Amino acid sequence: MRSLFLFVLLSFSLSAFSQYADDEFYYGKLAMSARESTNEVFVVTKDGEKHAGTKFSTPPGYAMSVYLKIDGKKYPRRKMSDIIAWQDEGSYHIYYAPFSNDVVRLVKGKINLYLQKKITGHSGAVVFEDIYFLLEKGESNFFMAKFENMEELFSDNASVLQKYHELYPEDRRKKGGWPRQNTVNQEQSIYRNMVTLVKLYNEGSVK
Repeated sequence: MRSLFLFVLLSFSLSAFSQYADDEFYYGKLAMSARESTNEVFVVTKDGEKHAGTKFSTPPGYAMSVYLKIDGKKYPRRKMSDIIAWQDEGSYHIYYAPFSNDVVRLVKGKINLYLQKKITGHSGAVVFEDIYFLLEKGESNFFMAKFENMEELFSDNASVLQKYHELYPEDRRKKGGWPRQNTVNQEQSIYRNMVTLVKLYNEGSVK
């Protein structure tokens, strides 16, 4: 019985780890495709000045609240808002004041989709995260990706709105909010559906 329990636990742990790795790869590929259309790395300081180069680095331990480096030159970040945007070799980020933190762009287009993901704990191999999606429609018009906002977001594209209704039944939409606390093996389709809907909106069609 003990051997069976250990086998089941190990199988579950490997499955959860595999799902987590798959999600990280998925989001990483999205972020790479949503970078600015340049091979440059850069930081944009709060005065709006862009400082570009070929090599991006951060302090040991990824303490990004201290400084960011472009080609060895430090750009101080005594406050997170001292740098309002930056791009490394794999992703593009902006500073979002209501979060007092950076968010990474996953989809670029008529609607920009940003993600902030924070690990809050774990139980064995199961990782607990807070996941926030942030949407930008139009210049600096940000709002949280909640069910209460989706009807308005897609209201000017009937096909995407219909797809949204298909993906999320009415009883789920009426509950409102948007699930944030999750594990690596629960409700992942919710977040991938959001990516799908935004991409379809940006393409102007539903396939």
